[in-house]
Amino acid sequence: MSEAEIKLQIIRLVDIQHGSRLLELYQFIQSKFMLVQEEDVAMLTPIELGYQAMAADEQREAEAFDWIESTL
Repeated sequence: MSEAEIKLQIIRLVDIQHGSRLLELYQFIQSKFMLVQEEDVAMLTPIELGYQAMAADEQREAEAFDWIESTL
């Protein structure tokens, strides 16, 4: 089964759910994705965490972009 077929099957399974069962499915999926994100962050090195923090600082990123553009 290809990835596209698996995705289609998942969508079809979700589409037939209703009410509390749909909510339970949503919460289950959300918890799994949150766990994966937490594991990804835990695996980052200190340097990667630093770069991640710098990239999240939108003001400094904008200043850096402006500086780079002015040097070209």
